[in-house]
Amino acid sequence: MSDGILSPAPSHLVGRLVRADRVLVAARLRTSVRITSQGSPYARFQRALKTGRASVAWNAARELEHVDLQDALSLVLLVVDDPRFDRASARWLGRLCLEVPSLTLRQAQLAAAGLTGLPDRAAAIALATSCSELGLQHAAAATRAAYL
Repeated sequence: MSDGILSPAPSHLVGRLVRADRVLVAARLRTSVRITSQGSPYARFQRALKTGRASVAWNAARELEHVDLQDALSLVLLVVDDPRFDRASARWLGRLCLEVPSLTLRQAQLAAAGLTGLPDRAAAIALATSCSELGLQHAAAATRAAYL
């Protein structure tokens, strides 16, 4: 037999005071993550990357706890013609060196040359090739989609 104090509160009573056996008790509060009508921050981030909206993508990225290496390259590719590009590409290259344990000097040089030469088609091919060799297929695809 379940009494009103120990059983979970109905959803329409959550967060309100409920009367159970003549004693007012607080209904069990549920925790939730607020999601706006635009979706989660990651969903907004992905939409902004797909539509090429750099400022929206960078703002959404700031809301994320972590941006993986492949998504970070997509952010860099959005600002090729922006003053932020040099710093963003240097940071991405640094992350590449730290996060990919199998990275060789030749692969790092190829990635650096690819970033340096963007938006040139040959540079994009070099960067996409480097990403493919390292197993960063999503990053390679993003580079190809942006420049080839």
